[in-house]
Amino acid sequence: MGRAVAARLRRPVLFCVVVLVVATGFWWLSMWLLLGGRMSWRELFPSAVATGICWLGMTVTFRLTMSDTVITDYRKYGGVGIIIAFMSYLIAIGVVIVLGAVVGMVWRERRERPAASVSPERSESVPADQPGPAP
Repeated sequence: MGRAVAARLRRPVLFCVVVLVVATGFWWLSMWLLLGGRMSWRELFPSAVATGICWLGMTVTFRLTMSDTVITDYRKYGGVGIIIAFMSYLIAIGVVIVLGAVVGMVWRERRERPAASVSPERSESVPADQPGPAP
């Protein structure tokens, strides 16, 4: 019984790993090309990973729901229902791209902030009875 469960779980896990690696690589290369190399590969990596994770979530969600959505929308609205279902997929792609870029930039900025927040001016201690430097 344990081998049967492991065999059934192996395929979706492998699918998720492959999608995550391929999506991350694709978005990493795309970002670098679209920015014309103005940002280093290392700076783009957090955004690529965030976009890859969002892409994986979207892929899994649409794999589970898209067929039913198309059928239901076709029954309700006819041929236009298929277009509605397809448009929801295209909107989701746009959301994934924007969300991945924003999350990646915030991730990168928060990792850089602790090192940059300690400045020489702030590290000097000023006695309580003396006023600090004028702004």
